[in-house]
Amino acid sequence: MFFKDLNGNRIKERNEPGLRNVLATIEPDYEIERSNLKKDFVSQKLLTGSDGTISYSNIVNGAYKLKYILIGDMIGNFNREEMEHQFTVNEDKTVYIPYLENNRIIGKVILNRDPLSSLGSIDISNIRVIAEDTRGNTYSSLTDKQGNFILYTPVTDYYIVRVNNIFYESFDLQQPEFVVKFNGYKQFEVTFVFNEKKRKINFDTDITPTEDDFVMDD
Repeated sequence: MFFKDLNGNRIKERNEPGLRNVLATIEPDYEIERSNLKKDFVSQKLLTGSDGTISYSNIVNGAYKLKYILIGDMIGNFNREEMEHQFTVNEDKTVYIPYLENNRIIGKVILNRDPLSSLGSIDISNIRVIAEDTRGNTYSSLTDKQGNFILYTPVTDYYIVRVNNIFYESFDLQQPEFVVKFNGYKQFEVTFVFNEKKRKINFDTDITPTEDDFVMDD
């Protein structure tokens, strides 16, 4: 059964409805199973209805892979990439597959430049931004040419959002991480600001002038 994991705990709750339009295929997991399952099992593609369920009957005991992808129109921001779930059959069972609706963390990387900078133009694209949840799951994105990024993250308690500080030699990062709590909202915005380190001009005050330093031309 595929269901909408509304609270993000990956456990099927009574108030969490099934998810329709999930196209699923079950096939033997030959990385684990070395038996003759291939001869005894015919793979079929099945589509979930409004209750989010599909069913297979008379499956031979063994290890299997469930491949699935969400297709068609769906209200909400759900993952639409093909995914896999491994499971073992040794009795009648129901396998619950959570679908977590994604929230968005949007943001920007900003470089504050020193007027005396000698670094020239700096590319702020392809900087990795990472969000880590309370279970250690991570989600990442890269900045575009303007330094903007979007992270799609499932519902959970909170996230720690960090940026890959590739400018540490020449820039100071104002705030290296943010705690993101959506609290019912679908979007949260953060900004990572890098301040370029000031250039220093040193004057050597220990030099004693000589008479030649004061020679004037006739």
